[in-house]
Amino acid sequence: MADAPTVDLYAEATRPQKRTSSQPKQEVTVAQPKSADDIAKILTSPEIYPSPVRPMGSGSAVTRCASTATGTLVDMNMLDNVLGSTDDTVTVQAGMRLSDLAEHLAEEGKELAFGCIDSNRTVGGAISSGTLGGGALGSTGQLASSVCQLTLINGRGRRVEVTDKLPDLLVLTRMSYGLLGIVYSATLRTRPIQAFIARTSKFDFDEFGQVIPALLQVKGQVHASLMPFRNRIYADLRYPDDSGKSSANLPWKLRDWATNTVLPSVVRSVSKAMPIKNLRDPLIDGFTEATQVLFGSALVGSGSNSAEQTGRFKRLKADPASERCVWYFPAEKMSEVLAAYRQFCVAHYRSYHFRCDLPAELWRISHDQHALLSPSYKKSMFALQLRTASAAGWDDYLLEFAELAAYFQAVPVFNQTRGFKPGYASRVYGNRLSRFMDIRSQLDPQDRLLNQFFAEYLR
Repeated sequence: MADAPTVDLYAEATRPQKRTSSQPKQEVTVAQPKSADDIAKILTSPEIYPSPVRPMGSGSAVTRCASTATGTLVDMNMLDNVLGSTDDTVTVQAGMRLSDLAEHLAEEGKELAFGCIDSNRTVGGAISSGTLGGGALGSTGQLASSVCQLTLINGRGRRVEVTDKLPDLLVLTRMSYGLLGIVYSATLRTRPIQAFIARTSKFDFDEFGQVIPALLQVKGQVHASLMPFRNRIYADLRYPDDSGKSSANLPWKLRDWATNTVLPSVVRSVSKAMPIKNLRDPLIDGFTEATQVLFGSALVGSGSNSAEQTGRFKRLKADPASERCVWYFPAEKMSEVLAAYRQFCVAHYRSYHFRCDLPAELWRISHDQHALLSPSYKKSMFALQLRTASAAGWDDYLLEFAELAAYFQAVPVFNQTRGFKPGYASRVYGNRLSRFMDIRSQLDPQDRLLNQFFAEYLR
């Protein structure tokens, strides 16, 4: 009698494959706590809730950092209440969506002090991992940096209160990826709603590289959309609007809908209808550039941080099928990175006939030491987010791009970056990662919270 087929659990956890009838389905227990006590019971009952135990929010991670092939997933979405607020803070349970929190704050004329472009994320997931900030002028680090207090249940089931009276511990627990404990609630800094003025400018890659030093001095937010095959970069600069005039929210909602829903949908439709690349690719680029021009500062010249934080246009959801990957590059190397990125895109397309059909996005990220695992802990960075609506060829593209990123000593974040090799993170995070792992093992000696992904990539 033939032996039963075996299943590579790590491969299943990191690169999902379509199952066949001969492959046994892996059992994953799903728990849905409604209180901090429920979380503690989950972590102290391995016979009912087997290891590893991973908290789950909106499922926005592009890696398997919050997943497991076997073990327990803790669905945090029932914990979605506002617990209290002060003039400049708000305390919420970890399962609350950022969009719901932003709408709650907007009713009081407030917004989050730090932004996150993915408003569908849960608070707990966003403060425990890497984020890209949008709309919060002067606060372009990680959303976790705005946390001044949090309550977590560690691997032993003990409730731990971390406040700004314990700054070193707070720095450790921000952006801790659920490895030090499961966050039950968090207190985040807020501020009055701030309006901004937006200015969009067009550059070629060489021109944009030359203005990088000036962009590092801009007293506002810097975001850019990159089109390497058109040699175009559309830079979006946002400055505080002190005029006191109220800004219209509708244009920003329309812009968000066009760039996050319409553009990916059109690109995907064109790709299916027109397989001939010499006709398809110029058409996609033309539509993409027209979208950038239409929703540039000529149409949308002002807005508010709150309008972005409250999320995408009502009843029009972002396209969930678009793929993405983020790397953080040292700011002083960004001119070289841009030139290398464009050359890489052209060369990869020539060799493998794959290209990202959505524009990459570039964000200036401030020097930020509020979290031990902050990607910009040492210096200011630029976050480069690669995007595509076509999955075929994407994995190989990311593996090859990771080699370019490693050459420039780019920093990955464990929920947003794919393609880097095991052991690479220890090179760029250095002693900070070693210190984090030492403390993690003390707080979770039974490795209740350590899944296969982190066991592989944090070593």
